[in-house]
Amino acid sequence: MRGRAVPVRLPCVTAAISSSWPASRNEFWSWQVRGACRTVGPSLFYSPEGERGSRKRRRESSAKAICATCEVAEICAAYALAWREPYGTWGGLSESDREARYPDLDPAQAGADYRGALAAWQRRAELAGDPVGPRPVSLSG
Repeated sequence: MRGRAVPVRLPCVTAAISSSWPASRNEFWSWQVRGACRTVGPSLFYSPEGERGSRKRRRESSAKAICATCEVAEICAAYALAWREPYGTWGGLSESDREARYPDLDPAQAGADYRGALAAWQRRAELAGDPVGPRPVSLSG
């Protein structure tokens, strides 16, 4: 009879699985429904295949201008860095902006930064009496 299997705990995985993560999928993604990017199409934030040069720089600049007006840009950027989002402009950071940061980025710290930004935004929303989640849509025109 074999001995009992001992679970292997990897520090980077174990650190990521923690009670400080949002309790539900809805809480994890709650910030996205407040993104200024939701007012424009995704083509502004994701480059078409083969796009480069001045056309790509102009599109990224326009996406970053939308991000600059966004109440959740800090969370968005922290998410993209923590999860190493490979495509698109997130929180004002283009693919190349994020790639430049990855060599010096500590994955555990990036995850903590995302959780911290999310918690701070949720606290601010609660203090302002603004429920975390999508804003009601006005149908009155």
